[in-house]
Amino acid sequence: MKDRCKYPFSPTMLTLPTMIVYSRLAAVVLASSSKAVVSGAIFVGVDTSDSSAKPVDIFKKTENHASAVSSVLVYSADKANFSPATQSAKSLVSSLDEFIQKASTFPGFVVERFEKSTISLNGSLIQFEQVIRESNPDYRHQALVARNLRDLIPGYIVNEDVEEWILNLIVIGKPEDTDTVKFGLVRVTLSIDSDKTGTAYIPKQTATLSTTVLKVITSYLASNADKLAELIPITSVRDALDLFASPKVEAEDNEDLTFAPTACHKKPVVFVNQGQRALYSWQNN
Repeated sequence: MKDRCKYPFSPTMLTLPTMIVYSRLAAVVLASSSKAVVSGAIFVGVDTSDSSAKPVDIFKKTENHASAVSSVLVYSADKANFSPATQSAKSLVSSLDEFIQKASTFPGFVVERFEKSTISLNGSLIQFEQVIRESNPDYRHQALVARNLRDLIPGYIVNEDVEEWILNLIVIGKPEDTDTVKFGLVRVTLSIDSDKTGTAYIPKQTATLSTTVLKVITSYLASNADKLAELIPITSVRDALDLFASPKVEAEDNEDLTFAPTACHKKPVVFVNQGQRALYSWQNN
């Protein structure tokens, strides 16, 4: 991860008038002896965050809340030691749930929807994408979610001992003509096999699909903007997508590489009102 302690503020301003989609996905990852995690992230909509805004205004002003969400997500990942861009898949298995728990309990977010279901797969990548797309037909960008989850499926497996794969996709969204920012945590848990050459394929199976959608509480971010700016380094949406993307791996022996924690937390602050107490509790749990 980048040193956000030294460079704590790097929001990105997007001025394109039409919807834009960013994605940073991985094709090949290393695996632990029983589980592997492939992580990716996308942004849908228009990021109106002001690149010249002060950190406090990232949280105070609704037009900057896409950057506020990406900053909280990266901070939560740091606290959980969840770093897809720099860690092996083995490390991600143990820290993924902690990251999701940390991010979803931030007091400035509220869970809008949670769904968990089983999906029947016939072994076809086309059918995999179709099933994901049809699982939430009311969401206008579900086809993008389905395609990006499909793209997370590795094309080549360098470790045949994996029993369970977790495809983890973070979806940050800010529709046009609105200041409402939401993000989704989408996960598919399934088996992936490989042939003699290591080429991956999906066998027939029943997999699990879970989706959690959270919405920003704008009033909370605005009323606690000063404290949030002191606590949470700013990370732009574009940088967050890079940080949450699992890298490609070329050789199996790279699995033994280890990386130092990248968290750069500031000293805890004592909060005096109810909103600040909730933030203090979240920070230290």
